[in-house]
Amino acid sequence: MKNLFKLIGVIAFIGVIGFSFFACDNGGGSNPDDNNNDSIAVTLNSVTANGSGVQTTTQLTLAFSQAITGLSAADITLTGISNVNKGTLGGSGQTYTLPISGFAAGGTLNVAVSKTDYTISGSPKTATIYYYSGTSPNNPQNPNNPQNPNTPPAVPLHSKWPFYVGAAAPASAFSSSNGQYPLLGNFNVLVAENDMKPESVMPSQWQNWQSSPAYNTSQSYRWTEADKLVNYAQTNNVKIRGHVLFWHEQTPAVFFKTGNLTSAYVSKDVFYTRMEQHVKTVFQKYGGKVLWWDLANETVGDDGNPRVTGEANVAGSDGKSGFTAVMEAAGLTGDNRYEWIVNAFKYARKYADENGGQNVKLFLTEYDIEKSYASTKRTGFLRLVDYLIANGAPIDGVGIQGHTRVQESANYVSGLGSLIDQIATRKNPVNGKNLVVQVTELDISLYAYDDTALTLSSSELNSRLQTQTDMYRNLFDMFNDKYKQGKFEMVLVWGIDDGNSWMNNFPKSGRTDYPLLFDRQYKPKAVFNELIKGPSNSGTEPTPGGETVKGSFGAYASNTYNSLSSSVSYQVVDLPDESKTNVLKVVNPSGSDGWAAALYELSGKQGQNITVTFSAQVKRVGAAGTLNWQINNSDDYPSVGTPINNAAAGTWHTMSGTWTGTPTDGYPKLYLSTHENNSGSTTYYVSNFTVTVN
Repeated sequence: MKNLFKLIGVIAFIGVIGFSFFACDNGGGSNPDDNNNDSIAVTLNSVTANGSGVQTTTQLTLAFSQAITGLSAADITLTGISNVNKGTLGGSGQTYTLPISGFAAGGTLNVAVSKTDYTISGSPKTATIYYYSGTSPNNPQNPNNPQNPNTPPAVPLHSKWPFYVGAAAPASAFSSSNGQYPLLGNFNVLVAENDMKPESVMPSQWQNWQSSPAYNTSQSYRWTEADKLVNYAQTNNVKIRGHVLFWHEQTPAVFFKTGNLTSAYVSKDVFYTRMEQHVKTVFQKYGGKVLWWDLANETVGDDGNPRVTGEANVAGSDGKSGFTAVMEAAGLTGDNRYEWIVNAFKYARKYADENGGQNVKLFLTEYDIEKSYASTKRTGFLRLVDYLIANGAPIDGVGIQGHTRVQESANYVSGLGSLIDQIATRKNPVNGKNLVVQVTELDISLYAYDDTALTLSSSELNSRLQTQTDMYRNLFDMFNDKYKQGKFEMVLVWGIDDGNSWMNNFPKSGRTDYPLLFDRQYKPKAVFNELIKGPSNSGTEPTPGGETVKGSFGAYASNTYNSLSSSVSYQVVDLPDESKTNVLKVVNPSGSDGWAAALYELSGKQGQNITVTFSAQVKRVGAAGTLNWQINNSDDYPSVGTPINNAAAGTWHTMSGTWTGTPTDGYPKLYLSTHENNSGSTTYYVSNFTVTVN
């Protein structure tokens, strides 16, 4: 009797060096008969694989529970991956080895073993086999390469940071055969990339692609894809963030209409009934399982006003808002066109609380508002937040998407930090708590927005990847500081790996981009290896009456400033010969006056009467000159403490001082100012830095 046993092995080729995987056996078989031609039962116990490259020979090891004779390569069938060549079968008795080669891509390899004079029996098993290039999966320096990808990484990324570190994931990522699956363990919060958006959960009969879409409350919502994330999260003790309840994109157009796509907009009252029903349906489904929700997303136009009127998701009007259209059809003008957002927050609070979601937090989310060129939009967004507060919307926080580019590295961290400070001064009008900020869709493109290139040279790629790594480092350190100040609680990267990022084709079709933490082979990039180190700044918790940071830099040296002909650079180094660590090294190559480096951000203190007290040790290597600490405060640059003129080289100088005043600059900072007595390059070291702001 011939009986086929199939062992499914997932070979996700992430480069390769050898390792083995063992699949335990849960099945049994009948005892072998005496020496005759009747069936003899055997069980396939395990499979191992070893190799050192995607296209190099890989060996499968098949271990049987009993000795088997006469087995040949012809008795083993391999399917699921193209061009798999079988080598010469080796071994005997209970253990056999089969070299395989020739394949050029990974996938699911189905291993079927059959023998005419034996019965191969046992329950089905799944073996997941991963390959890594240049690094053993057991190498502790690469903690993201678990031998068993169904378990979390030995040292997950989120464990290194005090705030939540999350990622957006598609439903396909929650299959153990997917290359993204083992990477999910790095995150302690997940958000559905698309599967909780209105278009994804609302009834299929409402969708624009239907020949005659129509709104009908008797039709069923669709939860299958979203449930994959929820089930994974509950099984693995991962938090869930919901994205999104209301958005002008990916929402069926009939949600706004009296009939089909070309019909009139519904009245405001009818629209509010539909909004409430949608919120009620979602919270009755997920209740307190989803702890944070984007209530409304991308509601402010670049001009700082409500997104321009138009039919959502109808050909020829992409980017237009059906929400604004309904409000204007009802006669609302100005900021009152945001009235629907107030109601959205109130509905969400009501139905969250009624369905076990009393701890659910509700967010307003927007893009680009942190960027230097978007001051008009930023002002309009903050005006919207104030409108919601004034009208009693129970808003808990703001989500800043965080899509950025390496070309924005100079001002991005400080601009985002400043906006976090501004948002955190506002309060939920219902519970009186300060708003908190999350960065909800972080990714860093290597291309400028208007760049027409599709690929990068090797040298340019490496240069931009280094800038990207520095940006991620500075951002996470800044997030750490804002978390300690009670202003920040979460960052999510928008995707798992570069190969599946939306930025590959945006805004230029066919572009290859590299915006995330893992590469196209699901291996950790330099940016991941940097972030897994944890915070580089060791700032203390806020103390009563002030914010204190001691002895470190990181976010406090997040910007470099140029003055006159100088081009100042910095890095954080250790000086083991002097028993000093975490020392800021500043290089002023021109010998002219230089704004050396910002050491403490004062963003969010504008208009407040504050006292800044600092102390530090500074050493110069090079020509003598002036050392001074100043406040960047519009056209006024007051000194903090007494400058040291003709400070001797090679000696540590203790400097301290206090400044009391009201910052007025858009991005005020405490910085080290330098001047050399010649035109040569001079290097400075700053150690034991402490600053307190009251």
